[in-house]
Amino acid sequence: MDESENADDDEAPVEIDQQLWLQVLLAILSDPVEKEYMLQRISSKSGIVPEKVELIMKSVIEYLFRQNRLN
Repeated sequence: MDESENADDDEAPVEIDQQLWLQVLLAILSDPVEKEYMLQRISSKSGIVPEKVELIMKSVIEYLFRQNRLN
């Protein structure tokens, strides 16, 4: 195993502000111009078609919404 692969194991888990990310994603998807821009940009960088990128973003929003309701 390469030393760089082990470096990830020693790092602390990344924590995100779920409420902030929920607000950001909702803002992006509610603005048609910004939504199209982000879908195209993510699609071009990931190789995932824009329709699937949108589905993933909506799934993340649903997950974050449920998590925020639980807290």
